[in-house]
Amino acid sequence: MEPVKLLEHLFDKKKVQIIKQFLSQPEREWTLVELAKAARVPNATTYRILHKLVSLELIEEKKNKHLKTYVLGESSSAKYLGKILETGDTALESFVTDVKSLENVNKIILHGKQTKEKANVLIIGNRVDSHSVSELANIIKEKFNFTIITLVLDPEQYEQMASMGLYAGTKRLLFDSTATN
Repeated sequence: MEPVKLLEHLFDKKKVQIIKQFLSQPEREWTLVELAKAARVPNATTYRILHKLVSLELIEEKKNKHLKTYVLGESSSAKYLGKILETGDTALESFVTDVKSLENVNKIILHGKQTKEKANVLIIGNRVDSHSVSELANIIKEKFNFTIITLVLDPEQYEQMASMGLYAGTKRLLFDSTATN
């Protein structure tokens, strides 16, 4: 069992959800409302949990006039907690590792912004087995509860669709076979 799952079973799930938010974006300053929404924990409960985490020096409270923000602390306890809750590869990293080992995969591109629940991924290559790609996406869904929506294209299809503006917006190259040579 993964350390995070174990802790969720041993300890209050709401506390673990809030801590996971801080660990997922360690540099981010959160307001109480943003944190509660992201962690899916009621505001009052989030307030009580934050108060406890601040007293343990895991989280730092910053006051900017009338606004309080919270950020992951720099204490040795906060760093230790981060090590305990490390889950290794993220869902997307795990997916990329598996897909790039398939035959004929030239590029893997994240299309649009990745959220906590899903990502849209383009797989570019000649005669890539789309069934295998779908199976790998299903494995990620089961393992990480993270949805990867895939589209497999040959290079010519991708270039034509990109020139038509169908893939405008944010794109991030996750794998390029020419870069690994």
